[in-house]
Amino acid sequence: MDADVDEGAKVRHVRDHAFQPHPWHDMLRALAQNGGLLGAAYYAGMLDDDFRGRMSQELWKIETAGVELIGQVPMSRLVDHIEHAATVAGIDHVGLGCDYDSVGLKVPEGLEHIGKTPNLIAALKDRGFSDADVANIMGGNALRVMQQAEAISG
Repeated sequence: MDADVDEGAKVRHVRDHAFQPHPWHDMLRALAQNGGLLGAAYYAGMLDDDFRGRMSQELWKIETAGVELIGQVPMSRLVDHIEHAATVAGIDHVGLGCDYDSVGLKVPEGLEHIGKTPNLIAALKDRGFSDADVANIMGGNALRVMQQAEAISG
C-alpha cells in the first residue's frame, strides 16, 4: 500500500498493491489498532498499475507538447522566490519543494530533472548567496527542522 501518514491516526491516498502481502499491511494493521482510518484512493493510477503505466506514457506526450507550445518559467523566477522568502523569513527558514514526482515538466527551465540541480546551485551563487546559505537551502535547513522535530517527539 502506498500511503501518506498523518499523525499515525489517518492514512490518505492509499492503494493496496493488488491485495498481495506487502510491508504496508503492518502499517494498516497498526492504523486499525490505533483507531485510525484508511482513506481508499479514487485515483485510477493508484488502483491499477497497467492504467498508471499507460496514463504516464500518454500524459508525458501531452506534457512535452505543452512545454513546446508555451515554454517554461525561467529559473530566475525560482531564485526570485527563494530570495524573497529569505528576505522575509530569514535564510534559515528557506528550503526546496521540487515535487518532481507530480509536476512533470512544469518546472523552471534548467531543472527538468534532479540531475540538473547544479544549475540551481549556480544560479543561487550567481545571485550572491554564500556557499553556506546554498547548502542550507539545498537541504541543511530541512535537516535541521527534522532533527528538531525528532528531538521534540522523543
